Amino acid sequence: MAVRSVPVKGPLIKMMAQRFPDFPYIDEWAADRGLFRIYGFVRKRSGYWYDYLPITRRFEDGKGALTIDWGFVGMGCNPDFYAWSTGDLWRVRTSIHYDWGDLFGPARPQTKFHGPNQPVRYQTGGETFLEEALEVLAEKIEQYALPELEKLAAQPPSLELARWQRLAEQIMPQIENLAAQDPEGYEEMKLWVKQKARRWRESVDEGNSPRMTRWREEIARLPGFAEEWDSSQYLRECVFGWFIHAFYLRP
Repeated sequence: MAVRSVPVKGPLIKMMAQRFPDFPYIDEWAADRGLFRIYGFVRKRSGYWYDYLPITRRFEDGKGALTIDWGFVGMGCNPDFYAWSTGDLWRVRTSIHYDWGDLFGPARPQTKFHGPNQPVRYQTGGETFLEEALEVLAEKIEQYALPELEKLAAQPPSLELARWQRLAEQIMPQIENLAAQDPEGYEEMKLWVKQKARRWRESVDEGNSPRMTRWREEIARLPGFAEEWDSSQYLRECVFGWFIHAFYLRP
């Protein structure tokens, strides 16, 4: 009988809530037939900036490991931690890149010799040590991830990031108010965005709902967007991509 992973999500969320309460869990994403799962923790800063701190759990051949997912760690102007590609204009990543050379790291959690890239083993066959692994993971977050995020926050935003931050300041309060004051309307809008995203051959300029039409009109007047809105189909597609992420939709 194949060995299965011990439950990780609940203990991980509990550890993050205790050690890093300003990084609440918001969502997750699974891939590779469930071999790995990414848990997204996002810190909201003032001005609708967001810090992304995703943690990946991988389990394969009876071995399980946790790691800081450096492919997604960064900050940006959208509450969704997940990036479909490196082309999301509203986010920036840290300078640390994940090394897949050793997927599972040492046989047991160790703080010594554990750099930012090295995964933390929490299970080997029937032997589990999740509590110890979460302690090591917390140390790695303290030592590596938080300083990297502060470095990003200390840098003046590029002109590209600045215009998307203006968009976030304009639109995110409306999305939040819609979710809080009209949950049914929020779910309807979320469903509309999801259905629109599936009709990928349809132009983003066609068939928009009244609310999306109004949002597009507001964005088209913002500095950084007004200059290119009418001439750049790509920019308008990127704006719709921002909405897909703002509603936490997955490809």
